[in-house]
Amino acid sequence: MALKDLTNITMENNRENICSVIVMVKEPQEETLKLCLKSINKSLGKKEIIIVTPKPEQIKEMVLDLNCIKIVRDEGKGIGIARNIGIASATCEIICFVDPDAVVGPEHFLKIVNEFKKNPHIGILNVEGELNNTIINSLFNKIQKLELLVWERGRFRRLIERSGPIFAGGTFLSLRKSVWKEAGGFWVWPPYGADDIDFSYKVYKIGWKCGNVKVKGSFHQPRATLRELYKEQYGWGKGYATLMIKYKNERDLWKIMRYNSLWYRFLPSKVWFLIPILRMILAPVSGFINAIKWRKPSFFFYWIFRRYAFLHGLIVGLNEIKQKYKGK
Repeated sequence: MALKDLTNITMENNRENICSVIVMVKEPQEETLKLCLKSINKSLGKKEIIIVTPKPEQIKEMVLDLNCIKIVRDEGKGIGIARNIGIASATCEIICFVDPDAVVGPEHFLKIVNEFKKNPHIGILNVEGELNNTIINSLFNKIQKLELLVWERGRFRRLIERSGPIFAGGTFLSLRKSVWKEAGGFWVWPPYGADDIDFSYKVYKIGWKCGNVKVKGSFHQPRATLRELYKEQYGWGKGYATLMIKYKNERDLWKIMRYNSLWYRFLPSKVWFLIPILRMILAPVSGFINAIKWRKPSFFFYWIFRRYAFLHGLIVGLNEIKQKYKGK
């Protein structure tokens, strides 16, 4: 599809879809889903909108007042499977994922498509939302603000500022459909967590670059309670366990994670896959340092809770894998 200057495209003057937008919905929450879909509809540029869900009938009832949405059924067996089903159903080359509890800004998709157009060597894109402090203070509680702090000032932010991204986060993950095919699609196991890291690494290995773009007005709603945060981090930890086992002998993966150089200096490469566990165990140390640096005493307790929830999921995940393959 020949694309012209995307900065001048609007919903009214563009007859072609500039991208396919995929929203994966396992457990529908009507209020947040409608907020998400309305923001997508209002954003600039004509788009194909696809909802992938194991509950299509329930979704249909929720989106009766919204037009031009394709609903695709999946069995709810895993996020990687759902991503593959969504992309296979898409008709555009540029694929933009949006979490169902996220909101996109007016220029969200124009910026993404324009970034791919300007940089033909980019196969996958990490998309960051930008919000001003007034909106943050009005929308988010204390727990959510601490989570925003993790993403704004934590290790992921430092990695991007140092040398550009290699891994694209899943909330607004965007990619070329042709690259998805070349990389062999998303990992269909585990059911939850680590699919974005695995896919980003596969894209990196076949020679494509990962880009980064910031979009004003786009944001993901962080977990509002400690119970919700624990459930999220526990699930991510279980998913990460499968990643550790899959790549435990893959020296390059752990090298491009770019942990503190002391880890690589004092640990043999065959145990680099254990660095994440060691860092999680030392969460009180990093939490204390950052709480002082950022002048946020509450961050110390928040960080320990967050990392140990992840660690709990990781340990359970490793044990489940061990039991599954015991004796094989």
